[in-house]
Amino acid sequence: MSDTPIFDAVMDYSKKNYIRCHTPGHSGNGEALSDALSAVASFDVTEVDGLDSLYHADDIILKCEQNAAKLFEAKRTLISAGGCTLAIQTMIALVCQRGGKIAVSRNAHRSVVSTLALLDIEPIWLYPQDNVVTAQTVEDTLNSISDVLAVYLTSPDYYGRLCDIKSISEVCHSHSVPLLVDNAHGSHLGLLKTNLHPIHLGADLTACSAHKTLPVLTGGAFLNINNEQYIEDAKRFMSIFGSTSPSYLIMSSLDTAVDWALKNGKKSFIELEKKVSELKTTAKKCGILPDFENVDPVRLTLQPAKIGLSGIGAAKQLKSAGIITEYFDDEYVVLILTPFLNPSDFKIIDSAIKNLKSDGTSITKNNILKFSAAKAVMSPRQAIFSKSEIIPIYMSEGRIAADIVCPCPPGIPAVIPGEEISSAVINYLASRNISEIRVVK
Repeated sequence: MSDTPIFDAVMDYSKKNYIRCHTPGHSGNGEALSDALSAVASFDVTEVDGLDSLYHADDIILKCEQNAAKLFEAKRTLISAGGCTLAIQTMIALVCQRGGKIAVSRNAHRSVVSTLALLDIEPIWLYPQDNVVTAQTVEDTLNSISDVLAVYLTSPDYYGRLCDIKSISEVCHSHSVPLLVDNAHGSHLGLLKTNLHPIHLGADLTACSAHKTLPVLTGGAFLNINNEQYIEDAKRFMSIFGSTSPSYLIMSSLDTAVDWALKNGKKSFIELEKKVSELKTTAKKCGILPDFENVDPVRLTLQPAKIGLSGIGAAKQLKSAGIITEYFDDEYVVLILTPFLNPSDFKIIDSAIKNLKSDGTSITKNNILKFSAAKAVMSPRQAIFSKSEIIPIYMSEGRIAADIVCPCPPGIPAVIPGEEISSAVINYLASRNISEIRVVK
């Protein structure tokens, strides 16, 4: 079988000019779509004979997943056409099939909170110290709460900061507790000069949003399993949460990305490390490189607040130079750089960094992750499914949140359902132009 089994099978199917009496409704006819989309019509297929089935894979999809497992050094890898959210839902369900408690880093993505509510799981929040969850924090939590079923971390975070996965995994395993890592922004970490992928460092399960840093169409992701006890049920749980109509365009892009990564990924990302290192040197000379200790070598995060320029202002100045950033807030601006940028792009970025100037904006440092622990009055599930009402944000202090409130990006909830709303949270949300909030009646 070929190195790109899904892609090749889809290409072969498209060339046979079958009369497509099956979904999707365009029947493979490009004229049914707009001119811009017509080129992909013949490749947009479904689970017909010869194209395998995502949740019961035994042919081309299984082969792709086996190739991906080699790439990630995992015992089993599953592909997702439903984004990293589907991988996150699956791995949480695997470790907490009957509810219970899970220790979760407070900078978790909103999809985690939704999954906890759906499965009626109680979160034990791990609050970052110096912006990352430490092994000591995990140790203290597991020592004080005996019935925690798993530990769930986000690493890297949006800014590229990494947890000490190796040490944390050792702590978890000493307590016979699995370590789950939301590695959404780190699918490439195993391709760096030093392998920093959580699976390599001891994590049991990881959700990797491949489309963020690898050559994959939006919505493509991987669930990596490095603990054999979770392999048998993985597809079953994924099918519970996932669409019964997975996109073959997305799955084909995952297939070709795995092939590219196995053959060229290491070399390409090591070259990228050098280029990003040069940009970081420029940023340091300009006084806008953050003082982060353990970061993804190819994530470029700038801290223009150091020179009196807000992240918002910096993003505007970079846009005027033709550069669209991934994320910005009061203090920081984040750029995702990949091997697929042109060499000239790096020169433009370098020049734009040098030209960043203070705009005199008053900068309010208001990071939700620095807030103290909120008071949980109800479980997320109880709060979400309670009777609720929408009220002005300024009237919400002391009320119980009934929904996730989440400026996105970065997708980290500022408010967790079931928590009492504090004045600090109100100020944060107001600064993000959020004027209303849903609360429990």
